[in-house]
Amino acid sequence: MRVVLLTRPLLLSSPSMARLRQLGYGVFHEPLLTIRPLAAPRPSFTTRPVVIITSRVVFDVLASRKEDVDVFLDAPCYCVGEKTAQAARSFGFTDIRRAVSDSEELARCLIRQESKNLPILHIGGEDRKETFYDKLREAGWPEIRVWRVYKAEAAKVLSQELLSLLFHNKIDAALFYSSRTACVFSELIRQNKVESCCSSLTAIGLSPSVLLSLTPLSFKALLAASVPTETDLMTCLTTHVPL
Repeated sequence: MRVVLLTRPLLLSSPSMARLRQLGYGVFHEPLLTIRPLAAPRPSFTTRPVVIITSRVVFDVLASRKEDVDVFLDAPCYCVGEKTAQAARSFGFTDIRRAVSDSEELARCLIRQESKNLPILHIGGEDRKETFYDKLREAGWPEIRVWRVYKAEAAKVLSQELLSLLFHNKIDAALFYSSRTACVFSELIRQNKVESCCSSLTAIGLSPSVLLSLTPLSFKALLAASVPTETDLMTCLTTHVPL
């Protein structure tokens, strides 16, 4: 049986694990990020903002404090990823403008489609790209606020079981859904001095940018989904690491 390393946080892993098993793969789950909710207060605005949500983790961590979000549910809501957009609809957002593939496309959409007189509220985690906000400020947005509702803590070690599987070439492919997860994996592989174990491993990322941190390592193959969706990630897996 082909075995796939799944690196997603526990909070997001169950549907991915089920899908891999339905396809016939064995799964070894090693969460490289752990999601911790934050108790940051909700920002207040005098004008209704444009809302940005870049991860569906937001809806899991805010499920117990949904009343804090109610005031924003009729605001224009831009999401990164169709699944995040679906989760936003289920959560109660009523004006979902567009589900985009990444932060660069998101910035272009906002600059092209939204009034710079409206404030922007990004609901997300502690880890974020300042370059995204820089683009919006350069385009003329005076008010951009971030509501940090969770943090993603990086794993500090790889489990002995995973190290053993890697050492004995028992992992056929590894899936990476975020740049940060790929970066954590790369750092821990070098820390444990098991770089040579990657030579029999196919690494598959949600997008080319996700894979950048992995390029110093020598994999059997380093592949990206044709479009950044889990469906295409799985298609890439079944095509290049067939059963």
